[in-house]
Amino acid sequence: MALDRDRGGDYHAAMVIDAAAPSRWRRHARVMRVLSLIAAGLCALLLVHPSLGYAPRGSIIAGADLRLMIMEIVGWLFLAMAVTASAVVALLPSATPRPLWYVVPYVLGAVAAYKMMPIIDRYY
Repeated sequence: MALDRDRGGDYHAAMVIDAAAPSRWRRHARVMRVLSLIAAGLCALLLVHPSLGYAPRGSIIAGADLRLMIMEIVGWLFLAMAVTASAVVALLPSATPRPLWYVVPYVLGAVAAYKMMPIIDRYY
């Protein structure tokens, strides 16, 4: 029975199946928020650390500041992982067991980011 605002009913109540269980997109947003905070924290560490992000002394580009390029690569890898994980979240059937919701999209996202590394290596 569809409830209507004009009849004084709460039409949102008809759509909610289990209010205690977070939706797939809320779970996805929560996991992506944590992963983006980790990536941002590592990039911040790269900026403030005195020796991270510089080419080693014995290399051809000794002492070169590579911090910006490393952060760009992290951004591209995070984008590849996020897009893949979002596509998997959209395509997973709702009958999927809850623990798999936290594993399958992000493992496949990590695999996509790993597979994208040779492509990024050509341009950086």
